[in-house]
Amino acid sequence: VPKTQIKEIVNEIASSFSLNIVRWLGYFLVKILSRTVSNLYVNETRLVQIRSSMGSNPVIFLPTHRSYGDFILMAFICFHYSIQLPYVAAGMDFHSMKVMGEILRNCKAFFMRRKFADDRIYRTIFEKYFHLIMELGESPIEFFIEGTRSRSAKSLSPKFGLLTMALDAYVNGLVPDITVIPISISYDRVLEEELFAYELLGIPKPKESTMGLFNAFRKMKGVYGDVFFNFGQPINVRDWIGANFVDSQGNGKINVSTVTHRLAHHVIERSAQVHYHGRNIFILTLIADILKKTESSALSNFVSLILLIVTLDFSPPEDNIRNAVINACRVHSNLVQLVNGTLTFKKSSVTQAANLSEHKDILSEESICKVVPVIMLQLYINPCLHLFVTPALVLFSFKPAKKLFGGSVQDAFTYITQVFKYEFVTLNNVDGKDLYNEALMFLRDAQCVNDKQGEFGSNNKVILILLHLLQPFVTGYRIVVITLLEV
Repeated sequence: VPKTQIKEIVNEIASSFSLNIVRWLGYFLVKILSRTVSNLYVNETRLVQIRSSMGSNPVIFLPTHRSYGDFILMAFICFHYSIQLPYVAAGMDFHSMKVMGEILRNCKAFFMRRKFADDRIYRTIFEKYFHLIMELGESPIEFFIEGTRSRSAKSLSPKFGLLTMALDAYVNGLVPDITVIPISISYDRVLEEELFAYELLGIPKPKESTMGLFNAFRKMKGVYGDVFFNFGQPINVRDWIGANFVDSQGNGKINVSTVTHRLAHHVIERSAQVHYHGRNIFILTLIADILKKTESSALSNFVSLILLIVTLDFSPPEDNIRNAVINACRVHSNLVQLVNGTLTFKKSSVTQAANLSEHKDILSEESICKVVPVIMLQLYINPCLHLFVTPALVLFSFKPAKKLFGGSVQDAFTYITQVFKYEFVTLNNVDGKDLYNEALMFLRDAQCVNDKQGEFGSNNKVILILLHLLQPFVTGYRIVVITLLEV
């Protein structure tokens, strides 16, 4: 291989570091945050524990990916808590951004192509570089376990490439151990909420550019609420493999691919467990209550519904739920409004996307004004779906159980969870029987089911909320099946 080719690839990949640029970026970020974000919360005790344990082996931060702000805020938090800025994997979209690409590189971003499995030279060089920064161990490594931003704000199926490379380094003895840190990132309101809604409707995102980024910052108006970074319990890879893949006599053959898949899903589960739901629970109830028919609801009715949810499986972020609802409406004032004690859904609050004219044959302006705000609100329901999706699926199983599974709700539930396991990734990597029994206990405590199998209980309000949670996904699958049958 020509040395010039190797040098070009290394120069494309490699990160750098400039303290002056980091400080300038930090100053710029503080200016933006002070104008738009109410608070930035970090579970400090856990982060300090992680910092004190660093040094003996590589540390890998595995955050969820909800916004372009994730990487910058993560660097800001590390800088604030005197943790070395992590080496962070970035896509080539950022590499091609004038000025911003080099700024990110000087903040320890290293760049990777989207697909390079078939490019043996590039893969070898990238893998060597990745293993080198692991062996040096001077800074943590950060990459997003989901690979890309979740446009729906749901947990996505994990990507395995970089995690496989990391585990290869451990299995081949390049490093003595690896500490993996699941991180959940939660926003009261995401900067890209409108762009995500358009993308989910099939309208492509604008190409990333430095000018576009600065324009987005310039146009940021209003309050975006709070941001939460929740660092999960560290996973010691050596101990985790020993507990899951090695028997009591110390025997066990490690298959890196199998370990990677199990560990990646375990990280997703851990991230969901430590996710801070904040005002998402209020938006969930809002959708369940006011979007079905009337598109408005009395505040008192709304608060009573929230109390029902809170008593099931949620601790509210504020003692006064009424005030919390008002604050949630303030953060999402572009979508909902509170007038004289009545919550009303805004339909006319959406601005047109720059390239909307290209899609007028598919999406009318009237449709956009109705649909986009609903999708935007759905973005704030989806992060808390994992709390309620299994009980909702049990309730949803009642009807097919009678028609297709001889009355067995558990058999129907098992089948339906297999159908939806890619939609709700927390259903993966868990025992189906345990999942069913836990959900059934939840529903019995909430008086949503009778002891007789397949019969609804008396708590109609919660039953309707749980079933309503599934409605968009069931409808989507139904449309796909009908379309495929017509092809």
